Amino acid sequence: MFRNQVVVSIVIVSILASSHYSIIFDLYSMLCVIGED
Repeated sequence: MFRNQVVVSIVIVSILASSHYSIIFDLYSMLCVIGED
């Protein structure tokens, strides 16, 4: 159930990060995946 909120958060962050901090977003998304596992 929480995955939906996580996906929405990732989408929002991706939109904001895609402009400048794409690398930081990649690291952030990887940390989220590792955190869930």
